[in-house]
Amino acid sequence: MTVKPFEVGLSDIPSNTWRRKIERVARFNENTQKYSAAGYLIAQLGKNFTGGVNEMITGNELLEIALDMVYDIQNMAGGMITFLEAENNEKLINFYQQNGFHLISNPHTPREELIQFYRML
Repeated sequence: MTVKPFEVGLSDIPSNTWRRKIERVARFNENTQKYSAAGYLIAQLGKNFTGGVNEMITGNELLEIALDMVYDIQNMAGGMITFLEAENNEKLINFYQQNGFHLISNPHTPREELIQFYRML
C-alpha cells in the first residue's frame, strides 16, 4: 500500500456527483482533459492458484482485507480515492467493477499490459 499520483479522464467519471468529489482532491488539466490526484495504490493484489491454495480465501475476501487497510489509513491520514492496476483480463475487469471500481481508459502504468481502476472511499 502506498500513495501514488494517477490521472482520470472526464469520460471515466460515472456521474456529476463523482466529478464533484474528485474535484475536491484533484487538479484538472485543460490540455489533457484529465484530473490528477494522489490516491492509495493497492499493489500486488492477487491469488496463488498452485496446489489448491486459492481455495483458502476468495477474491472478494482478499479485496475486502485490502480495502479495510485503506480505510484504516484513510482514518489516520485522510484521502478519498484508491486505485489499483491489473492485467487486462475480462474476468478481472468484471470482478473489480462488481466491487465498485471504475476502469480508467488510457492509464499511465509502468507496464503497458496493465490497466487501472479507481474507487472513491
